[in-house]
Amino acid sequence: MDIGTWFGGTPSKERQSAVRNAIGVMLADGKVDPREMTFLKAVCHRVGITEKELKNLIDDPASISFVPPKDAAERAMQLCDMVFMMLADGDIDQREMAFCIGAAERLGFPPKVVPDLTGKIIAAIKGGSSQQRVTKDVSDFLSG
Repeated sequence: MDIGTWFGGTPSKERQSAVRNAIGVMLADGKVDPREMTFLKAVCHRVGITEKELKNLIDDPASISFVPPKDAAERAMQLCDMVFMMLADGDIDQREMAFCIGAAERLGFPPKVVPDLTGKIIAAIKGGSSQQRVTKDVSDFLSG
């Protein structure tokens, strides 16, 4: 499935929940780097969230309920988005890592594999893998 269409037709609350997770990682360390905001805008564009909706989400991320994705590909996409966000500023803050791990568990990833899976995603990203490749590998892992 094309990465750009994974959220196509997804209910608005699910798209907002995906963006809320990325915002949570971005805000976890208490500072917003311009590279994080650039990545967040790309996620919003992909999932169909407008600039106005994004502003509202940033102003009050707690107003959006967590809505788990319906399939493995969407769960993989959200986890990868969070890890990419964590790495966007070049610094892995432990608060960002804790947010990613907690969110991954809420997304339905088995708690015993989350730290290792997150580490593998980080290594793949740092090794130069594209977001599409990393997301596909995580999706394949979930499906297998």
